[in-house]
Amino acid sequence: MQASDKNGCGRVVPIGRDDIPAIHALQCRAFKPEFHEPVELYYEMFAFYPDGCFAIMVDDTMAGYVFLHPADDDRTDYEAAGWAQRGDEQCLFIHDLCIDPDFQGQGLSLIGARHVETVTRERGFQKIIGVAIEGVQEFWEKQGFTMVRPYRYNGEPAMFMEKVIG
Repeated sequence: MQASDKNGCGRVVPIGRDDIPAIHALQCRAFKPEFHEPVELYYEMFAFYPDGCFAIMVDDTMAGYVFLHPADDDRTDYEAAGWAQRGDEQCLFIHDLCIDPDFQGQGLSLIGARHVETVTRERGFQKIIGVAIEGVQEFWEKQGFTMVRPYRYNGEPAMFMEKVIG
């Protein structure tokens, strides 16, 4: 991963396998313990769909990350890995859009969300799906997502969401 952003604004760049420990550490800083996932899961996601793994950089610092992967919108077990891919999936699933607490409030989530939509369009997917945790539903609604149904993620209340790409 390389990034140099002279203005300090967020910039999205692809990650490499060597970036995963830093991503895992960021996840542990940003999310409450109920949402911490093992580092092995990030290696699995990267191996499954490396084209959906990005860092959000501010200057040369990783300020956030995005992990996406193809999925079916009727899947219900998003805590499980489930990496089988048929090749005809119409959705990209947002596994994480995470911003380091030290960088929150700077518009980086918006940069990440816009990147998700760009990737979805470029790769020919019809819909973005995800699970909104920790009270971020309002943010996603402002990005055009519809809250579809209540969901429990790792036993915590959450909301399954979607956005159809036109």
